[in-house]
Amino acid sequence: LCFIGHRNAVHPALTPREHSRFLLRPSLSGCSIDSALSEMGLSGVADMPAGLMSDGQQRRLALASLLLSNATLWL
Repeated sequence: LCFIGHRNAVHPALTPREHSRFLLRPSLSGCSIDSALSEMGLSGVADMPAGLMSDGQQRRLALASLLLSNATLWL
């Protein structure tokens, strides 16, 4: 089960790459961090602190967690 709420739950000091490594378990899914960020259009900002990203980019980072999760159900 992977839950995405109305808030993005993205730490502003972490980069998208760090966020993915810290909060997620990409080794359990079939998707790598780089491919998930690329799929969400975040390759260009993968090393930028999330606090400097737009709200839309932060939302796409939160959605990237779905790609990296091993969940069979997304809410």
